[in-house]
Amino acid sequence: MATHSFKTVLAARFVRILASTEVRWIGEAEKCFRFEILGCNPANVIPEVNFNATSEAAGYLSALWSDPTLIIADNMLVNFPTVNYLLNVSHLEDGLVMDSFNLTDTSLILPKPLWDTTYTFDLKCSHFELDLIDCGRFEVKAIIEDAGDDCLGRKPTCPLEDRVVFVRPKVLGATSLNGSAVKIEWTDAGMGWRTPKRSVKVIDENLKNVVTSLSNDNEDQLLVEDLKSDQEYQLVFAPEGPRIPKAVQQFSTTLALCKTSSYFLRGQCLFMFLFTFSVPEKKDPKKHRAFISSVNLRTSIIWSGQIRAFWDQAKASKTTSGKVISTKADSYIVTLKKIGGRFLTLTIMVLRLLFIDVISGQEILEQSKVKGMAFAHDFGGIESEAEYEVSLTCIFGSRQFQCGYSSIYSGMH
Repeated sequence: MATHSFKTVLAARFVRILASTEVRWIGEAEKCFRFEILGCNPANVIPEVNFNATSEAAGYLSALWSDPTLIIADNMLVNFPTVNYLLNVSHLEDGLVMDSFNLTDTSLILPKPLWDTTYTFDLKCSHFELDLIDCGRFEVKAIIEDAGDDCLGRKPTCPLEDRVVFVRPKVLGATSLNGSAVKIEWTDAGMGWRTPKRSVKVIDENLKNVVTSLSNDNEDQLLVEDLKSDQEYQLVFAPEGPRIPKAVQQFSTTLALCKTSSYFLRGQCLFMFLFTFSVPEKKDPKKHRAFISSVNLRTSIIWSGQIRAFWDQAKASKTTSGKVISTKADSYIVTLKKIGGRFLTLTIMVLRLLFIDVISGQEILEQSKVKGMAFAHDFGGIESEAEYEVSLTCIFGSRQFQCGYSSIYSGMH
């Protein structure tokens, strides 16, 4: 007896057997055949897909599986041809949250998962002649269990690919309203770990909280009252929730107000320190413009051997008669440095959190000044398999202020 299989699973309503009468055996006048047809009920079949889902430090879940196969008689492996896949991903938040994905390939990236939450993946495989077949249910815990404090704090001593990223604002803006109120608005980045709540704090120069707000991840603005135009403030976004490690890096930037008059002079709105100037008109101490010193600095690799830095326009804004009026930066200084190990000490990191720029002359590879209407710059001559840091300085008038850092790796991880 021999078992012969098709190389792939076929859907059939009937089977036709043709036996040749030309077959002859010496000494045998009669020929007897026995046929056994082995099939299966699709409802009772779960193909093997080698499903694997992992939590990634950069703030997403990665799911990957193989083309479905079946094991039949004699342990033969046959293909289960699949046209597309239906993947239902569910988890518990305030209630059951489910997302459905119709896919033609065997992978999925799920951005912004909720930290310390179990995600369930239900995979259905669509055979070209059958209904959807259950290809299995799988679970993954959305958390980075073995991350050290250096990686949770996104320190240079941790490899770039292991630095844990929580959701943080990608674009930030502030506008002065009538009186002493400021409206802060933000748009979150597309990747990063979410938490049940997020605190947004405005802290004055005496380290006193002016306002603390617990926001949901779908909130994108905050109204702050009674701010003084002769102070700078620290704006802090911090993840909140159970099992959030204390070492997680908070997102911190500067919120500042600058006094104005009926004639606002370009270059005299300083968003980190108050700059007083004289004008003939009477000044109103409640009039000011607001600025947040985070301009969404990003970097990317150009594979001709360059690093491209690009950012949003730095500007301080206020509303007058329902219209937003802005003063823009005069120019920028873009600096490229190569990160060579552990040169960033804890002291330097603390100074940076306090918005004090720390630059060692030996670290600087290139520094360029670009005009206020330029929002990108290319650095050439970079090495492969090296980590670089780009910093941006915004210039308003005669003053210079730190507007962000961005790290990038020039190799393949």
